[in-house]
Parts: sequence; C-alpha cells; structure tokens
Amino acid sequence: MSSASLRRSHCRITPTATSRILAEIDKIVATYPEVSYRQLNYNPPSWCPPDTEMAQLVRANAKEIAGIDPVPMISLGGTDARLSRYKDIPAIVYGPSPIGLGSVDEHVTVEEFFHVVKCHALSAYDYMSRPR
Repeated sequence: MSSASLRRSHCRITPTATSRILAEIDKIVATYPEVSYRQLNYNPPSWCPPDTEMAQLVRANAKEIAGIDPVPMISLGGTDARLSRYKDIPAIVYGPSPIGLGSVDEHVTVEEFFHVVKCHALSAYDYMSRPR
C-alpha cells in the first residue's frame, strides 16, 4: 500500500458498550484486509455505591462544617477517582458547587475552597482513625 493511500482515523467508543462494539468492528475489519485498528486506551467503568462508609463520612462532615447535605449521584467522567477504586481504595468525588463551571469567569470562592479542603481532611481523618 502506498503512503498516499494510507488513512488514519480516530474513534471513541463508550466504555459500557466496548466489547459489543469491538465485536462489530472486528466483523467489519475482517471484510477489508487492508484495514486494521488498535485499541489505544481503555478505562473500565468504576463506581462505588452511594452508601459506602467514605461517602457517609463526607456527607456527615459537609453537614457538620457548613450545613450542606451533598446528594449522592453518579458523575460524568473526568476525575481520577477511578484510579483509586481500581486499587480497592474507596474514592468519591466531592468538590465545589458547579456555579459558573466551564464559563469565562469560572471560579470558586475562598470560603468554598476551604470548606472542601476541611471536609476532605476531616473525612480522611475519620476514615483512617476508625476502629478496625
């Protein structure tokens, strides 16, 4: 095959349907011997139940510090919490409110920043000092 006829393509597929989609891609590629592909990266889905001990500690500390009761929910990707969960280390995401998120003037107030830091520090302390 000449370099003039070489074409490269990039494709992203949803993690929940990876095996099904890859099976279909394999079928299609098998009919075109000049086509090949490779999977560059795969991060399997990662989650933890909303009633885990760590989630409950964060909720309790947020209530104690600021009277906030965070609503447990599944977030979109984009955090590194999965890396801890891959190693069986409990990890949840708790951060500042999304007000202005992704906007021109995206920011977090100093007060809210310190609230999040305190909540994380207290939750980590509570988790590490609990009776085993």
